[in-house]
Amino acid sequence: MRKLVLINMSIALVFLSCKRKSLPIEPGILGEEVIKENRLPTVTSVVTLDGDRVLEDFDTLNPNVQDIIFIYFSEPMDEKSLLASIELKVVGGRSTEVPNGTWNYEKTSNRAVYILSQNFGFTDSTKYEVIIKSTAKDLSGNPLDGNRNGYAEGSLDDYHNTLWTRRGNLVPDPDYRPPSFRIPANLISPNPLRLGGLIGINDSIHVRFYVNDIDRNSVNGAFELYEYESGLKINIGNPRVTIDSPLNRTDIIFSGFSLNYSKVYKLIINTNLKDIAGNSLDGNNNGISEKNEIDRVQIFFATVTQSLTRTDYPSYLNSSRSENLIVFWFDELMDTSTINYNTVKVFRNYLQDAVPFNMKKIQHHGEKRTYIELTLISNKSNPVWLWINKNVKDLDGLKLDSNGDNIGGVEPVDNKIVNIP
Repeated sequence: MRKLVLINMSIALVFLSCKRKSLPIEPGILGEEVIKENRLPTVTSVVTLDGDRVLEDFDTLNPNVQDIIFIYFSEPMDEKSLLASIELKVVGGRSTEVPNGTWNYEKTSNRAVYILSQNFGFTDSTKYEVIIKSTAKDLSGNPLDGNRNGYAEGSLDDYHNTLWTRRGNLVPDPDYRPPSFRIPANLISPNPLRLGGLIGINDSIHVRFYVNDIDRNSVNGAFELYEYESGLKINIGNPRVTIDSPLNRTDIIFSGFSLNYSKVYKLIINTNLKDIAGNSLDGNNNGISEKNEIDRVQIFFATVTQSLTRTDYPSYLNSSRSENLIVFWFDELMDTSTINYNTVKVFRNYLQDAVPFNMKKIQHHGEKRTYIELTLISNKSNPVWLWINKNVKDLDGLKLDSNGDNIGGVEPVDNKIVNIP
């Protein structure tokens, strides 16, 4: 009898064990892979206690009021990484030190707050800068997207913003405004937008700033000129700097150097360029002097042909599709040796999941065009993305111009990307 009871108990235990194993796993607790979101966090605003970017200094009519800096984010942040990445510093004006205070992160309001210590205050006529490094992360571990372009780019995503205090006690406000730059407003020559690309090989570089306080000593190290494809640096010499105070403008002119025909050049104006108050070049025109990677200006231009006409770069013209056969063509005859499986690719999704194909090249001399036939081996009828590298060339050795500015072979704007349904 006892043996029978033991056998029945064993069977029951086995049954219960099997039944327990058959229970469904609870989602999010056991056995389920957690998929983290990959949206990059951004800074939505930086404001003071009054809701603007003006800090109240400590010697106002109400010295007991200490101003506060608030930084709001697009999504909840990881407190530890944020507080380790944030900094406040003095970048101009009367004071040299940041008043003592503490950065805190408020989870409920999703904001970082700088609260001054007791008996400390901001100094009048001073400009402060808030810096948040891209090492600040959200709760999913995504880094800060400081330049708000949707891509994680390391230090390029460090966030900068400035705040300032007004003058007090008869102290004049410092100059907070950095010299800005826009094409075509500031670039007189060589200006591809204004001149239609007709840049001569003996053209000058003529930049005009609509301020009269450019620091002459900062000009020489601020301009660089390169032949784009070879990377060869061109010696442009020392400039002529003319400051016209009544018209509130400064002209900077480089001349006396020579370029080659039908070449693409890159002019860089970096943040070594400053005004006499120490504000560096504001290349992205947001009113803030930031680091060189953000505020430097890069200008591309192409020189004329030997016959002094505009250099004509090749471009993608059109495409057609019939099931698994895709045909695309250029507006002139191309060097077909530069068109191959490295410079032409097809993708199922946007630049992802490559689709194999066979290629045929056709030179139509009557139309003076090159046709490329692609026979898809898979994904024969679904929409695809066609990618053509900027380095494909025409018979004159000129590279592809995909963005229509008549300057060919520039990364990444001259890589052609086409959706083919």
